[in-house]
Amino acid sequence: MSRERIATQESTSLDKMVAHYARVGSANRTAFQELKVVLARFHEQGIECLLLKGADLVPRLYGILGARPMADVDLLVHEADLPAIDRVLKTLGYGPHIDGNPAYVDPEHKLDLDVVTDIWYMDDPAIIWQRAEQREFLGSPVRAMDSNDLLLYLTAYVVVYPDGCPLFPVKTLRFSLRRNGSSGPSFSPKPVATT
Repeated sequence: MSRERIATQESTSLDKMVAHYARVGSANRTAFQELKVVLARFHEQGIECLLLKGADLVPRLYGILGARPMADVDLLVHEADLPAIDRVLKTLGYGPHIDGNPAYVDPEHKLDLDVVTDIWYMDDPAIIWQRAEQREFLGSPVRAMDSNDLLLYLTAYVVVYPDGCPLFPVKTLRFSLRRNGSSGPSFSPKPVATT
């Protein structure tokens, strides 16, 4: 194969990757702008939520919008807040979306929200809430899993959904956590106050 043909093939592949990156980045930017409105309204109403999967990983670990596509945004919420969440989302024009959990989609289909009240491998999500870190998402306060819980969650997710999970290897996760000021997962749970 000639050098010119190899260069053309490489250029075409690179063009496709750049176009994919741009599409993913644009879709994520749009979804995050919609999510910003939802999170601000939740905060105004005193509704606490915790970002899961892509909505947490993109800004926290990847740092760039085009690095990871998101099909939806997953939020952990308190079960007692479900009626208030339903009211807020319907006020914003969101409609129900069939997904097994309470799920909503905005009128223009820019953002699908998957709302969960538990972590499927845990008996009680209160521990996740107690260890959660306070973060800011585009100006709105939100919570996210601490590093140990995040690593366990992602590992469990990859084991259960190995073919449908666009997550990166654990080594990259560990590197990313360190880059963002964490010493990385230690697998030693923080003490949790009991009531």
